[in-house]
Amino acid sequence: MKKLCYVKIHEVRGEVVVSICDADLLGKKFRQGNITIDFSSSFFGGKLMEIDQALMLLETATIASLFGENVISRAIEKGLLSRDAPIRIAGIPHVQLIR
Repeated sequence: MKKLCYVKIHEVRGEVVVSICDADLLGKKFRQGNITIDFSSSFFGGKLMEIDQALMLLETATIASLFGENVISRAIEKGLLSRDAPIRIAGIPHVQLIR
């Protein structure tokens, strides 16, 4: 079974921001100390798609925000990220890419 994620593309002041999160994170909020991650539909809730399709959209991104075990592990498998790249916030792996 293919793993799914939500992808939303934002265009802000000439930047193309691609936000991707594991499908099961959408609509949830997590806290770690003074950091809150809100997987709101306004930022992450674009299209539901297979992770491999979503990762292809990174080619268009000037900034990308990736969250979730499935998204991050697949990006590492595909050679898009180093195993050392992710940090964990509230136990959830996260990577931010900037070109």
